[in-house]
Amino acid sequence: MLNVHEDEKYSALSGFSHMIGGLSVNVANRLDPVLQGEGCAEYMRFVQPANHKPDVQVQMRSTPERYKPEDGEVVFSSQYFKMQSVLDGFQLYRYPSEQQQVPSVTVQIDPEFSRFTYFFCSRSVESDKIQIVDPYRSAADALLLQHTFINHQGLIVHSGGGSILGKGMVFAGLSGAGKSTLSELLSFSSGNRLFSDERLVVRFAENRWNVWGTPWMGTGSIARNETAPLSALVFLRQAEKTKITTLTPVQGLHRLLQVVSIPWYSEEWTNKGLAVCEPLVQEVPMFELAFRADETAVLAVEELASGLP
Repeated sequence: MLNVHEDEKYSALSGFSHMIGGLSVNVANRLDPVLQGEGCAEYMRFVQPANHKPDVQVQMRSTPERYKPEDGEVVFSSQYFKMQSVLDGFQLYRYPSEQQQVPSVTVQIDPEFSRFTYFFCSRSVESDKIQIVDPYRSAADALLLQHTFINHQGLIVHSGGGSILGKGMVFAGLSGAGKSTLSELLSFSSGNRLFSDERLVVRFAENRWNVWGTPWMGTGSIARNETAPLSALVFLRQAEKTKITTLTPVQGLHRLLQVVSIPWYSEEWTNKGLAVCEPLVQEVPMFELAFRADETAVLAVEELASGLP
């Protein structure tokens, strides 16, 4: 386990707060200023004054140690990530290469995914050069926050969308379904305001379902820190002819599970995620949009939006 010293050289140098999906992520940044890079614009848009009660507490620290993971139960692993179950929660390791020899970042996580402590190795694992960190991007980690949103009646959905003629609409689909294409077509209409073309947060708050933009943008580079009451979930399929079909809750749930971020590695978290999905598909109108990438798609979507309550 990495050691944390309260008398370390760098105190909280530049704390900040993100607001993503209606949740406040408060960050105590204790990184050496030499290691900090300039924040990416799409993440800087989600920085808010730190005057909200935090839903997530994040600490960021530099360490000269190259931490080698201890033996433990691996609950999740991919090419560049590994998550282990530990006594007081979880530990996530990020690797600079597929070999997964020594992590460049270690994150200590509490069981509820409400407290994250990042340890950034001050030297690149592979070249021994200084490793530059974007703290704003690191604090908005979708892999970790998917758990947090579920605990707050929310989901990250692989989708584009935003406010269409004043109605909050989500256009969901896997890669290649046409999210960025449809987002671009809709953006030319003055009555539409797209929040994202890649990932949105859908969450039940203030007695209604809402949709929020996120910093996790797609090829269309749309990432707006805006929100709207959710009026419809629309699942995309490219076709030769544009057509909208109403879906039943069962049909909608089948499609939703293909595009929602749920920690499938854990039975507990899977059940929590499904418990959020079930009322969503019962309470929000759902449709399939088979569309041709032209003005017929825009006309169909705007006609649908104008008829939504």
